[in-house]
Amino acid sequence: MRFLAFVVATAVFDALAGGSNAEDLRLSLKWPNDLMLAGRKLAGILIETGEEAAAPWAIVGIGVNLACAPTVPGRELACLADAGIVLSPPDAAARILACLTHWLEILERDGFAPVRVAWLAWAHPVGSKLAVQRGGDYIRGLFHGLDPNGALMLQTDSGEIVRSVAGEVLLVG
Repeated sequence: MRFLAFVVATAVFDALAGGSNAEDLRLSLKWPNDLMLAGRKLAGILIETGEEAAAPWAIVGIGVNLACAPTVPGRELACLADAGIVLSPPDAAARILACLTHWLEILERDGFAPVRVAWLAWAHPVGSKLAVQRGGDYIRGLFHGLDPNGALMLQTDSGEIVRSVAGEVLLVG
């Protein structure tokens, strides 16, 4: 359950890119589990986890704008059709489930390292300007990657590397 957000994001990205060159599509991941298309939010993932009678459980919600993007004041949203990819909801669900099975098997067999490598390959580039909101404050800096546990690493103007395990991440100009 610990790396589930990264596994699901990687699986959804893999399913939607469908073997296409993600760079050509301008498709990327934003920490920890948003999918972006040309800098606009394409998909989001919500995960609830818990444990009952020593049995862990997870509920995963995946929202993907396939054919159109809603208009939400103050938010820039995209849809997959903007990239010229047409997928029906059943086809998108089947692709996502197949990729999720694949990435869960990788996590179970090989641990987080290969998921981390794939996530980083598909994320906004190292050096991207980010701001991480913590409470009412923002920490600004450059994306410096993920640590081995999935924490976002942000390099501040002073050169300090700040690890973040929670917070709203904004891509800054």
